[in-house]
Amino acid sequence: MADGLMELWPTFDQPNRELAVALRANTEALQENVGTFMWHGPSRRLLFRCGTSLLDAGPSEQALGYWRDMVHRAKQELGFSHPDTLTARANLAACYDADGSYEQALTLHEPVLLESERLLGTDHPNTLRARSNLSHTVGNLGRHQDALALIEGLLADSERLLGMDHPDVLATRANLALTLGNLGRTEEALTLEQQVLYDRERVLGSDHPETIRARFNLAATYHALGRSSEALALMEHVVADVERVLGPEHPEIFRARASLAATYGELGRHAEAADLEERVLVDRERILGSDHPHTIQARASLAAAYGELDRHAEARALLED
Repeated sequence: MADGLMELWPTFDQPNRELAVALRANTEALQENVGTFMWHGPSRRLLFRCGTSLLDAGPSEQALGYWRDMVHRAKQELGFSHPDTLTARANLAACYDADGSYEQALTLHEPVLLESERLLGTDHPNTLRARSNLSHTVGNLGRHQDALALIEGLLADSERLLGMDHPDVLATRANLALTLGNLGRTEEALTLEQQVLYDRERVLGSDHPETIRARFNLAATYHALGRSSEALALMEHVVADVERVLGPEHPEIFRARASLAATYGELGRHAEAADLEERVLVDRERILGSDHPHTIQARASLAAAYGELDRHAEARALLED
């Protein structure tokens, strides 16, 4: 049955949300019926696919609980230093990253990297991936210069070991571009993001989620450079792509709509910005809760849009919540 579920599982869950939910439910039911048997054979990969499906669905207590349990079970069944235990620990760290709990993520990413280097070697793809994960978290903590040093070393090794067009190499270049932007080196970031988008369209296809993400990053850089018309055209494209390819409830859509609203505001289209900010706030309150940092930011952005429209009482009410 495990093999059958794996064959049914699409490469990307979105926009196949109902299928993904059903597959996860069947996986959990199978695990309850067969117990630890699934941990000692090819069926184990189904447990990990179920967990990555939860990760892809966006930050949630369900994903966090699942990967905590996976780490616990992997340690029991496979041992603390088994490669799959390292993967489970890395995915638990990814849950913390997705939720904005970067300090907790860091406490996992650092030992996972050390263990990967010791057990698998510095050139193993999983070790390279552990270095990438660590660089992301360091950057999210605002340590952009440290992140830059990590990424530049990783990029040189990844290009040497994996080849120039490997998806992980393209992801590292994208992370380098983001880091350059965070350091104020925006023109360098722009050049690199244009190349990353070209390469992802060529290697992965125009509808691949990572290609769509590259389009989003390029639009954000146009916005940072004050090239609002170019940012608008690209961001409208991104919102349409995410809704079509990944579905209207995918976490990326909320980020894309928020950026599109900001671009409308930059262009003086404040009514359109406010309409979109209202939608973003409703969605973030529904999915993340009212106290999540992203929800608080959405509330502040909507208040700013109301201010531009002289709707000051509504703006104050939002900021006082």
